[in-house]
Amino acid sequence: MPQFSGGGGAPPTPWYKENPFWGAQGLFVAFLLTGLGFGVSGHLTLGRWLLAGAWPCGVLAIWLALNGLVGSGSIRTGGRVAAVLGLAFYSRAQRCVDEFNRGNYEQWLDALYGGLQKKLEVDQNEKRSR
Repeated sequence: MPQFSGGGGAPPTPWYKENPFWGAQGLFVAFLLTGLGFGVSGHLTLGRWLLAGAWPCGVLAIWLALNGLVGSGSIRTGGRVAAVLGLAFYSRAQRCVDEFNRGNYEQWLDALYGGLQKKLEVDQNEKRSR
């Protein structure tokens, strides 16, 4: 009977096996990919609902990962910065999907590249004129 042997016992369970991190991460990826798929295929309402459902799962996965890794404030601040950048990326991606579905391909490229496409065209035209 190993429980009565008096020597140490089993090592502590790693953080990734003792919390719902993997379930939250899996749900986030599933909702995210499905929402993007429906959004690109023209089912905007369903795509947005699925993307809205992905965020709580993603936030839970990030919170559990950061909470289990380190208890320091710098890691938590990094998580908050990542969350803000994720929201910015989401708003940019949503704008791109909206412009693409409206058929405004010029505005879609502008939204996707942030004016980079037009700048490249101007640079190429300048090189040709030299």
